[in-house]
Amino acid sequence: MTDKHTCCGSVWGGFGFHRCGRGAKYAHEGNWYCKTHHPPTVKQKNEAWRTALEEKLDAERKAREEADAAKAETERRAALYPELLEALKHAHTWLQGSEPGRAQYLGEIIAKAEGEPK
Repeated sequence: MTDKHTCCGSVWGGFGFHRCGRGAKYAHEGNWYCKTHHPPTVKQKNEAWRTALEEKLDAERKAREEADAAKAETERRAALYPELLEALKHAHTWLQGSEPGRAQYLGEIIAKAEGEPK
């Protein structure tokens, strides 16, 4: 009986599958395999690859959700812009008689918001 075995794993050869034929050192369920085709090793590599892929996809999904949330918040704030500008105009009118310094400050902010130069 010989101590040398060859791998019985399948390899794609361009036109079809054939046996690996490398020296086999690992027995699994009655067959001999090289380290590359040893079923527990293949399973471990596949699980590591799958875990890494899932982590990458989760990170991309989280980044996309955060970007969507940021976009929604920007849109929400943009929708409130006309109301806030009107509230500033009202406060400006109200402060003109009692606090001219603050009224001037609000006037400058309103001018910036409406795109007018100082």
